[in-house]
Amino acid sequence: MDDDASSEVEGIKRTLALLMFAKDSELAIGGAMLHEEMMYLQYENGARFDGLLHPNKTGLNLRKLTDCLVNEFEEKIDFCGWWYFAFPLSKVKHLAFPFFVRGDDIGFGLAHKFHIITLNGICSWQGDFALKHSPFTAYLDNRHQIMQHFHHCGKEGRRGLIMMLSRIFFKNLFTYQYETALAITYAIEDASKGSEFWTKNVDMSEKRKEINALISNEKAVDVSLDIFASARAGNPHENRLARVIRWSTLNGHLLPKIFLNGDMYGKTKAMHI
Repeated sequence: MDDDASSEVEGIKRTLALLMFAKDSELAIGGAMLHEEMMYLQYENGARFDGLLHPNKTGLNLRKLTDCLVNEFEEKIDFCGWWYFAFPLSKVKHLAFPFFVRGDDIGFGLAHKFHIITLNGICSWQGDFALKHSPFTAYLDNRHQIMQHFHHCGKEGRRGLIMMLSRIFFKNLFTYQYETALAITYAIEDASKGSEFWTKNVDMSEKRKEINALISNEKAVDVSLDIFASARAGNPHENRLARVIRWSTLNGHLLPKIFLNGDMYGKTKAMHI
């Protein structure tokens, strides 16, 4: 279990009971991840990976009986996060790839193809992932996704890899997250260097300094209440015409300043502003 996750003893009891009565001696048990801030809200109950990460049954409100029943429907699970995962040691043939952080649990699951099931009540709680997001975590995420493609998603070929990276890169580029987009280019370059890169950067201390040196705007800062109160709400449902204008003017950078209002906008980040 991750050292920043918490769990109830009841979940461990259910895990042991399930393994005790299981007919499959190589069964693996995955625990759902729930939000620490809203402890009834599910973030993920197992996940799939096809070049991009797809969490299973995200957003369920486990105070509701119907959502608890939906949570019991079987769904394909490629891996479970380290936050709660019980697996048979006899099935382990490969060590997890030394990513330092981010992605080693995905690669471990894809490499071993465990038979994973989940059960209501077997879970853990973690802090909001979105609050941890930064150009550095984007670097780590994209670096490992490239390596997962090399190791486990090769049938998608070069085209699949380019499509995956383009989708992530341009999403950040056209949402004004320029430092994150730059960090993604660093991830592409480093993942393409081969085994020598991983040997030289086992602890990531120097690479962390290099990526953090890029960050000047996309970091958490204290915001006074008057600025917070004056921020306008952004529109997450941009219409097609507005999107075309924004893209064609490179996020408005090609427009004269007279067209820019200079207002500050608040952007929702998961369950926070």
